[in-house]
Amino acid sequence: MTRSSLRRAFTLVEILIVVVILGILSAVVVPQFSHATQDSKLQATVQQLRHVRNAIDVYGLQHANQFPEVTEGDGTWGELMTLGYLRQKPVNHWVGGDNATMIILGDAADGAWTNEHGWIYRAPTDELASPWVWAAGFDGSDQAYDPE
Repeated sequence: MTRSSLRRAFTLVEILIVVVILGILSAVVVPQFSHATQDSKLQATVQQLRHVRNAIDVYGLQHANQFPEVTEGDGTWGELMTLGYLRQKPVNHWVGGDNATMIILGDAADGAWTNEHGWIYRAPTDELASPWVWAAGFDGSDQAYDPE
């Protein structure tokens, strides 16, 4: 038999080289996937925030600048939920966990990242003032704080 006909399999060195190359490639790619997960949570929360704000605006337009009563609690969006302006509880994916749908009443956005609530709602104080909503863990300009 000739030497070329005997060599039909990979050598151990060739297999080790392929394994090393795959290891290097995975070391480069895996951190990018973890960053993509964080970005998707951030973008999902921003989308939910826009959806809630739009629902409140539409409700105000359809009810002569009267805005819904929103109370503190787990997804208690009042008439926004019962009348179909919101079909499901908005989830703050940036906060995550059990408090991702929790609403608190407040006058401003958070000053730092928190996971104690998902949303901050400012009720209107008179007929000229409109309500406002912030996502927890975001500042007043809707920029996210880094988690701890």
